[in-house]
This record gives sequence, C-alpha cells and structure tokens, in this order.
Amino acid sequence: GPQQCDLNTCQTQSSGWIWCKACAKTGGSNCASDDRFDAEKNIRSGVIAFKKKQNSVTGCQAGADLIKCQVAAYNAGQAIVNGAIKKTGKAAPTWEEVYAQYDIQLFRDKGYDSGFSDDELRSKIDHTHGYVNGIYNAYAGGIE
Repeated sequence: GPQQCDLNTCQTQSSGWIWCKACAKTGGSNCASDDRFDAEKNIRSGVIAFKKKQNSVTGCQAGADLIKCQVAAYNAGQAIVNGAIKKTGKAAPTWEEVYAQYDIQLFRDKGYDSGFSDDELRSKIDHTHGYVNGIYNAYAGGIE
C-alpha cells in the first residue's frame, strides 16, 4: 500500500496540506498523506502558493516575461528564479535570459540538497522550462 511520508522531508504548507520531497520525486503516487489528488485542496493551495510567488518575484521584464518568471517560481521556487535573475546581471531580464542561468549549482546553492542527483536536477531544469511555457501558452489570453 501507500507509504507514509518521512516527516523529516515534509513541509506544512500555509494552506494546511503536506508536501513531501519523497512524494514529489515519485509523483505523489506512493504517499498516503499526499493531498494533491484532492481537487479542492489542490486548487486552493495552488492559488495561495502562486499569489505568494507573484509577490516574491518582481525583477523580470514586465508583461509576459514577469508572468513566466512568477510561474517558474511557483514550479521551482523563488530562490531559484531570484538567483537566476541576479546571475543575469540585468535590471529586468527576459524569462529566457533568466532560464539561461539555470544550472545544477544554482539549484544546489538555493536548497536542492544532495537528496537530488545531478540527473534529477537536469530533469527539473528541463521540466521547469516546459512547464512555464506550457502554462503560459495555455492561459496567455487571460493572465496579462
């Protein structure tokens, strides 16, 4: 049956549900305490989390690039995005300029610990680019 998440690797989100790194690495399919499959909790948690990310990432070029940077923060964390913004050396970089700064060392420096292999981090970096562009393209008509 489903495994319980190791509470040492879990974080309680502001919305009340538990996010576990162990669950995230398996898509949540083997953790009994993972509420991501409860549609109401998931949507409410997502809205709260995205609003926080919007407020924490402001250094990208206004418009579509800022929205993409905020979606990237929702997906990979604002420390990653803000670190990449800083690495560009620009006052208002585009999303693609920010993404170009994504590398394994940035992820390690910003909290992705040794629990993630280099291959897993490369996959996360690739996933983030696809996620951001996919979300933006799916909703572009209504979010600017």
